[in-house]
Amino acid sequence: ALPPLNDGRHGGGAGLVASTLVVAAGVGKGGGAPLLTSSEALSEPPFTLGACLRAIPSATALLPSDAAFADASRPINLRKDITPSPLAVARPSDVAGAPGARRRAP
Repeated sequence: ALPPLNDGRHGGGAGLVASTLVVAAGVGKGGGAPLLTSSEALSEPPFTLGACLRAIPSATALLPSDAAFADASRPINLRKDITPSPLAVARPSDVAGAPGARRRAP
């Protein structure tokens, strides 16, 4: 599990910088207010992309080392002018889990 944030956030964004998870902005409560403009850096324990994605309780994370990654990372829209190279794939287990997977994926 990820450590708790100082300010709870509904939505927002996060990025993985080296082994530090940086959480930015978001909303303090459901409903769109108050808008938070702060950020928090979580560096203990050192984070990896896999650990962050696998901490999402309502999703399955696939990394390049997983057998199902090649099929999961293949784009549905097979445009020839785009060659995606995802670092990971987060699959929500249901519709309710989709926001969590999107929100936590750096």
